[in-house]
Order: sequence, then structure tokens, then C-alpha cells
Amino acid sequence: FHAFNIKGLELEVVENPKSPKPGRVMVKHDNFKAGENLFVIGTLAGLSSHFTSCAGSGVEVAIEILSIFAGKRIVIHDVPVD
Repeated sequence: FHAFNIKGLELEVVENPKSPKPGRVMVKHDNFKAGENLFVIGTLAGLSSHFTSCAGSGVEVAIEILSIFAGKRIVIHDVPVD
């Protein structure tokens, strides 16, 4: 991304330090949280644009949101069904 122009959504946009191309930006965040009830993933969070990286960050943020809802750290494992 080179810019984010979303009317009504105030986000701090910063240079993406991980991008190999100059001029690429990302949304400033703290552990993927960009604002109240607002999270960023993938390239918005400054991660690689490769599909698996973006998908993985989506899952990581989903667990973070579940943890906020639960009020404690959530850990989910695959459990075989009997």
C-alpha cells in the first residue's frame, strides 16, 4: 500500500519498515490493535503480502479478539472428536 484514505477513519499511517519497496506504508498498531475495537492484519499491519502470512495474521488477531471477549488469554488446540 502507498496510502490509506478512508473518510471518517482516523488511523496513523507510517512507513512500512519490512517492505522491500520504498514508499510502502502500514497502519500503526500495538499488537495488531489500531484503535478501539479496530484491528489490522496482513499488509495493513506491515506483514508480508504472501497469502499464508496474511492468513496467519488473521488467525492471530481472531484469537486476540476472542481473548478480549473472554477476559483472559485463549488457547485453542485441535481436539479429536470421539
